[in-house]
Amino acid sequence: MKKKKLQTYKNHTRIPPLQHYVLMPISAITLVMAIISTIMSIVKGDFTFTTFLIMALVIRGIITGLLARMNALKVQDRTIRVEEQLRYFMLTGSPIDPKITLSQLIA
Repeated sequence: MKKKKLQTYKNHTRIPPLQHYVLMPISAITLVMAIISTIMSIVKGDFTFTTFLIMALVIRGIITGLLARMNALKVQDRTIRVEEQLRYFMLTGSPIDPKITLSQLIA
């Protein structure tokens, strides 16, 4: 039988390298370049639909990435809540008080 490793903050946290070291820097650089390009085209007086479209697509891409991450965290929070409610019910035989917040459940 495999021995279960004790869970700590250090071995529990996870930083997806592709997201944190590739996607986020590329998104930041792209946003900065799109802003510079938009400002330069406005100053030169040749602001076009293409300039607007590029800026809109960059912003849309960043928002999409942020929403994907936020939704995953929300699902994780819901899973924790259900797990803790089940544990509480198994131990006490009664449902957990609905006034207890997620932070209190996690603590």
